[in-house]
Amino acid sequence: MRILKTFIAISLISVIFIAPFSFVGAQDEINPVKKDKTGIVVTPTIIDEQAKIRDIFTYTVSITNYIDRKVNLYAIVNDISISDGKQEFISPSELDRQISLARWIKISRGVIELNPRESTELSLEINVASDALPGKRYAMISFPAASNRYVAEKAVSGVGSARLLINLDVKEVIVEKAQISEFKATRNVYVKPPAIFNITVQNFGNRDIAPIGTIYLFNRRGEEIRQLPVDFSGEPIAPEGIGEMALEWDSGKGLGKIKAKVELEYGSSERDLMDTIYIWLIPLPYLIGFILFTIIAVIILVLFLFRRTYQGVNRPTTKVETTANGVLDLKNKK
Repeated sequence: MRILKTFIAISLISVIFIAPFSFVGAQDEINPVKKDKTGIVVTPTIIDEQAKIRDIFTYTVSITNYIDRKVNLYAIVNDISISDGKQEFISPSELDRQISLARWIKISRGVIELNPRESTELSLEINVASDALPGKRYAMISFPAASNRYVAEKAVSGVGSARLLINLDVKEVIVEKAQISEFKATRNVYVKPPAIFNITVQNFGNRDIAPIGTIYLFNRRGEEIRQLPVDFSGEPIAPEGIGEMALEWDSGKGLGKIKAKVELEYGSSERDLMDTIYIWLIPLPYLIGFILFTIIAVIILVLFLFRRTYQGVNRPTTKVETTANGVLDLKNKK
């Protein structure tokens, strides 16, 4: 029994004296300032965003000097390549603007002078390039203490510099946009089949497209007389590319003015493209008959005008004389 009481007493003493030290240790884990070897604290320490092309992000970066002396800091921005669990620092000048996150970052590059316990704030802006490629990008902004920028740039790989890590995931933006740049026939008037229609489609998006649809043909009474299928799936149109197709109408049915209307669909959302043109279909016998009729009509009109003109010129006239006193002499006719 005495041994049990002794054990309980020792346990209570241990709790009383050891617990405060455990609490202090926990506080040290929460407060990174006490564990920061450089004494420079940057907030935030990590920026993680998802973005699209042309997105703009703005932040305020707070920097505090907990060292007991004045420091001169410089903001050094580098891209980071992560491979095999290692980080490789890359100068922004070594990467194309399409993939360099560091080249999208705007932050003051001048010297940052901080006295002991002094803080300052910097504006940080990320402008995602208009031609940015999709994918994850990593960059780091280091704030090494140095006498000049040249020395600071050499120190960015050191473990003692305060840092801000930026992770940016550029999402792919799918653009499906096309236009019928040309829809026409090889001639305006056909006397015999085939009639040939040319379609040109231009792709302004960033995805291959394969428009499909139909050319509808209507006679002068508005009745549908033929359908011609249009299908670009065999040769999809690449981004910023142009697709061309020629279709023949060889049935020869129809007479007079023909309406041709093309309707196409493309893309995942089935966008529509439409255009309309008119042609004349006059078979050769009808054309010959029309020409003969026109010639005969012109001949008749010329003869009629000539006859009227000739009769007016050769018509006999009556001579009228006046007497000495100015009275008309209607009796004296010769």
